[in-house]
Amino acid sequence: MLEGFDAEWSPAGTLRKASYTNLPPGEYVFRVQGSNNDGIWNTGGATLSIVIKPPFWKTWWAYLSYLVLFVGAFTGSIQYAQRRQRRILVHQQQRHEAELVRRKNVKLKEANDEILRHQEIVRQRSNQIESANRELKEEIIERHRAESLLKDALEEKEVLLKEIHHRVKNNLNVVASLLSLQSDLVANAKDRQLVQEAKNRVITMARIHEKLYQSKNLADIEFGDYIRGVATQLFHAYNNGNASLQISAEKIKFGVDTAIPCGLIINELISNSLKYAFPDGANGMVFIEVRMTPGQEYEVVVGDTGVGFPSGLDFRSTDTMGMTLVTTLVRQLRGTIDLENNNGTKFVIRFPRDKE
Repeated sequence: MLEGFDAEWSPAGTLRKASYTNLPPGEYVFRVQGSNNDGIWNTGGATLSIVIKPPFWKTWWAYLSYLVLFVGAFTGSIQYAQRRQRRILVHQQQRHEAELVRRKNVKLKEANDEILRHQEIVRQRSNQIESANRELKEEIIERHRAESLLKDALEEKEVLLKEIHHRVKNNLNVVASLLSLQSDLVANAKDRQLVQEAKNRVITMARIHEKLYQSKNLADIEFGDYIRGVATQLFHAYNNGNASLQISAEKIKFGVDTAIPCGLIINELISNSLKYAFPDGANGMVFIEVRMTPGQEYEVVVGDTGVGFPSGLDFRSTDTMGMTLVTTLVRQLRGTIDLENNNGTKFVIRFPRDKE
């Protein structure tokens, strides 16, 4: 029996030897027991210690060498793979950087070409601007020269217009003075009144030209100031001292083509109020209103608080020169005239703004 290998005794018979193969390395004890012909076995038997050593390639130091070699090979392979990977990465990085450099160089070249192109454009534009500036400077000089000539011409024209308005005003005042002298020589009261009315109309037109040459703007006049002067002059001519005057006028400017007919209309209507509205020196009020309507029309209202317009009499078809002149001038302004005959007389004249 080989302790460490056999599990139980093996009979040997008459054999005087035992063979074992493929014993693993280790320490064994070979035991032998024998018997005589009587079948009596010895109790102690014989023992033999056997030590089987492994081959050198299976020793612990061989395995340790294997482990060291394996670790070294594994580490070396890892290092080699790392070095190879680093070389690949470095190569790829170099290729990437080279590509980036190439692209940057291409972009720089394109940018440089673009800069050169823009510089050429800027140079051309600068030349164009310089040429345009020269032309503009020459044009400005020429325009200043033309404006200076135009200003001189306008100042000369303004002086001439003022002189014309002044002379027309003087001539109309001469006519008014002649009519005043003529009225003193007229014996008939009715004829004297007609001459006086003609004189008032001339003075009304003269005031227009007076306002024009006194105004900074020779094209139009402030109508509120003008009608105050006309009404005051008529009150001096007709009022017996019992009638009062009320004027409400917005700041409206009329050109001469509107101011003259409108002034003559107001002259006729105020004259009629002062002559007929307050018989026997009765008290009352004459009022004038000038405004702009929401419909962008001019509205002129002339009225009084007197006895009122005669009932049954159509002011549009009377044969008096005053009312005939009023309706004619309203048509000239392309306007309308209406009469309100409640608590006195009130004429409402409206005409479009574009007439001015």
